[in-house]
Amino acid sequence: MKIFRLRALRGLALGIVAALASTLSAQTLTWSGSTNSSITGTTWTGSASPTAANDLTIQNVGTSGTFHNMIANGTVVGNSFSFTNSYVRMGAAQNTTDTRSGTMTFTNATTIFTLVNSNVNIGATTTTTASTASPAPSLLINLNYAGNGTINVDGTSTLNMNVNPTNTTFAITGTGGLAKSGSGTLRLAVTNNFTGGFDLQSGTILLNANGTAGVNGAFGTGTLRLTGGTLSSSTTSSRAIDNSVQFNGTVTLGNATNTGLLLFQTGTATLVSDSHLVTASNVNLNQSLSGAFKLTKSGTGNLALNSSMAASTYSGGFELVSGNVLTSNSTVASGGSVTNGPFGVGTVTLSGGAILSTGTNRTIHNSITLNGTVAMYTNNSTPVTHFISALGGGTTTVAADSTLNVGGDNTGVTLSWQQVISGSGNLTKTGAGTLTITDSNSNFTGNLAILAGTVSVDAPGNLGANTLSRTTIIDNATLRFTGTTASGNNRTYSLGANGATFDVTSSGVSINGAIMDYEDQSGSLTKTGTGTLTLNATNTYSGGTTVAAGTLAVSSATIPGDITNNAAVIFNQTSNDTYSGNITGTGSLTKIGTGVLTLTNYGLNYSGGTTVSAGGLRVEGTLNGPVTVEAGADLSGSGYLDGAVSIAGTHSPGSSPGIQSFGNNLTYQADATVNWELTANTATQGDPTAVYDQINVAGTLDFSGSTSLALSFNGAGSGVNWNDAFWDANRSWKIYDSASVSNFGNLSLVTSNWADGSGNLFDTVLAGAGFSLSQAGNDVFLNYAAPIPEPATAAALLGAAILALAIRRRRQGQHI
Repeated sequence: MKIFRLRALRGLALGIVAALASTLSAQTLTWSGSTNSSITGTTWTGSASPTAANDLTIQNVGTSGTFHNMIANGTVVGNSFSFTNSYVRMGAAQNTTDTRSGTMTFTNATTIFTLVNSNVNIGATTTTTASTASPAPSLLINLNYAGNGTINVDGTSTLNMNVNPTNTTFAITGTGGLAKSGSGTLRLAVTNNFTGGFDLQSGTILLNANGTAGVNGAFGTGTLRLTGGTLSSSTTSSRAIDNSVQFNGTVTLGNATNTGLLLFQTGTATLVSDSHLVTASNVNLNQSLSGAFKLTKSGTGNLALNSSMAASTYSGGFELVSGNVLTSNSTVASGGSVTNGPFGVGTVTLSGGAILSTGTNRTIHNSITLNGTVAMYTNNSTPVTHFISALGGGTTTVAADSTLNVGGDNTGVTLSWQQVISGSGNLTKTGAGTLTITDSNSNFTGNLAILAGTVSVDAPGNLGANTLSRTTIIDNATLRFTGTTASGNNRTYSLGANGATFDVTSSGVSINGAIMDYEDQSGSLTKTGTGTLTLNATNTYSGGTTVAAGTLAVSSATIPGDITNNAAVIFNQTSNDTYSGNITGTGSLTKIGTGVLTLTNYGLNYSGGTTVSAGGLRVEGTLNGPVTVEAGADLSGSGYLDGAVSIAGTHSPGSSPGIQSFGNNLTYQADATVNWELTANTATQGDPTAVYDQINVAGTLDFSGSTSLALSFNGAGSGVNWNDAFWDANRSWKIYDSASVSNFGNLSLVTSNWADGSGNLFDTVLAGAGFSLSQAGNDVFLNYAAPIPEPATAAALLGAAILALAIRRRRQGQHI
């Protein structure tokens, strides 16, 4: 059984119900009149005529399908009026043409109607459309169906109705007010002009038509108080409400079937207690809202806080639980505090739902509490920016694990978060749009997960507290650095299976925190943007690195795995170390720093070229592409270099020693130096271990500028010994084997008093001996000339030889 209660209010603010009159001497009068009798006459059991103290009861009148006609053209006197087990039509004179008119006036009645298992038709047609199936009560009040009848509410009355709501509409006049309670549904027409206000406490109100500001609204001309229940359009068409409104509890606006827009368009709105709007369909608030209480929004329907809401000053805060909020901008006073805005001047708590823009930028100056999953969208494809401004002194607290969905699928949406962010909750960024965190003092201690779109910061310090125990998780998303700050904090970074992009649009940024795989996933890193990204920590992510734009600055300790280099990679090596990963792509590699970088991979085939600007590059694998060794830098190793090589610094071929091969031209620039090493008393090259340096050039060997050849015989493990008989004879070593030689005359030998492996000096042991260079065809040789004996020594040697010959002949003669 559905129950509707409408309580009349006299001269009070919306929702404040006047005390209902009660009379200890009340007497119940029961209807005893016949059809077409007047309800105000003497046809009552218990009294000749009802008085204000009487309770009027209609019991067991009429039958199903046969309604009892009651004439009610006048004032109904009585404390209450109820129907039990009755089928009744009420109105003016009943006739076949049904052109009745009349007024039913209820004066200070405690209860206007109570229906129990009854069908009552007030002022409608002779053939009622109300239900006739007992015990399904129905009330059909349609005083304007074929006339101009009204119900006049005068005083503090309550209307209790257990009704079938299908056609329950009626016009209300008078100076009193009404309250709707109970779980049933009541339809209200547009023609009401009572002035006492309306309080929706429970049940459902369906609005049949729009109101007009100040006159003939569904709720009269007084204040509408929303204490509970449901307020909805009766159809899918919109309904305008032009009353001033008081919010006083939890109320549902709209429903899933009657989805028409509810527009609160004129008057003022006041929070008289903490209130909750459950929007089941779309709702527009175009009234400025005041009060010291909190407003909460939930439900699937949109809540539009239109232009007049921008003047709202309510101070209890706003909480978004679910559904969408379309909002206007807030305002900050010259002193820096929030003075008004659609969310008032209190804190905005984002526990769910979405904040939408209609295609223009929006600014919120209120402090923010993040407490769930919330989205920032635009309701069209226009690029838009939501600003969470700090100008009003607002701050943001991540109170619980929260998610910000920026833009949904729209990459043109930006959420610019300018407030300091604190709190211990984890924060997750989703959506295709961009979240910009601009305050470098953010110190929230939770993890930051970037799972879609872009998070943009000036520097790593914007990402939260400087602690190794917290990480920034990136998976299929971009972390962008826009500031010029070249330092970072110690927060770590975890890369998901779909990879992470580090986009540096400033001149450069340094990452001090370690980068690793997220849990057991294999994360990859892609570098974009024109700036330089410097990795300083010992990183362990396993999915490899792609440099798509700008520069990636690393060392062998900070870059794990392979590199796809389509831009620029800098190895800043301050100590000697090895990088064993593969490098491919169209980009370039630059070696800086005082240390030696050793490349051991045999698939190094990036095509952008290699520049050794400082320290050393030792190639033990295969390196494709051109190589430039600048003055002060060194190239070494026993690997294969496929591209053209130009050396203005030092060339130290081999691996103490070794054979180095070049698949293209090798050119020495002015003031270049070649370091050549021998570690054994031999001129025969070792196999497989080389004992002296040898350089094989498949292209042209060009000594373009003056080039010095420096010799070394005392390297680590050297067995060279000047006292060995090997050095008594002339020797020669092929140091260059090339396809052609140019400008051989520019190659010169650096003379020195060389030490052997035992520390013996060359000039002391091998006085008169020496080294020289020669070209034979396309090969270059290092030549050794043994020392020439002194004259006395030569004579002694000759005498010894003659004596030896004589002794030999004598022995031969003795044997004949």
